[in-house]
Amino acid sequence: MIPKKIIPPDQTGKKWKMSEKGKNNIRLAKLGKKFSDTHKKNISEAHKGIKYPNRKSPTPRTNLHKERLSKALKGKKGKKHSIETKMEMSRTRKGRKASIETRKKMSLNMQGRKNRFWQGGINTINMKIRRSLEYKLWREAVFERDNYTCIWCGAKSCKGKKVVLNADHIQLFSTHPELRFAIDNGRTLCKQCHYKRHSKKIYA
Repeated sequence: MIPKKIIPPDQTGKKWKMSEKGKNNIRLAKLGKKFSDTHKKNISEAHKGIKYPNRKSPTPRTNLHKERLSKALKGKKGKKHSIETKMEMSRTRKGRKASIETRKKMSLNMQGRKNRFWQGGINTINMKIRRSLEYKLWREAVFERDNYTCIWCGAKSCKGKKVVLNADHIQLFSTHPELRFAIDNGRTLCKQCHYKRHSKKIYA
């Protein structure tokens, strides 16, 4: 990294600072411009062999990046996005869905010791199955088949009304392990109907 030139202080004894308007003009002038291959090569050559004082690490650029990232995160601490920014972020992400292959990779990368919440394998087999990607895909398939509607009372989320839905196993999860991921063995029930089904042991 090329060291920045020290700006001499003006007559008042303070360092000169560029105005926001000047910064914005520079940004607009550079907007959309791309460096040529020769320019990129020159930049690369200029950065080679630069030594960073007071650094013991053999990879100073990595450490420098970490320091900058740490400073940037500290600067953002406590700050909140405006409602307009949140709406724009929501709009750009709406409708996006990761493919099954991507979801499988994400699931594998978060399993076992790779997960930051790993506590030495304290989860039961039951919880491991229920948190697996295969189980999540089964739930989604059951909900989509039933059009996200409770098949007993017809409750459905719409017009600001939120209904919590559960994917219920017709043949119990515990007693029929071979039917745990069979879509025909699942049905969509709202939270209240799901509670009634298990409290009154309704198997119809």
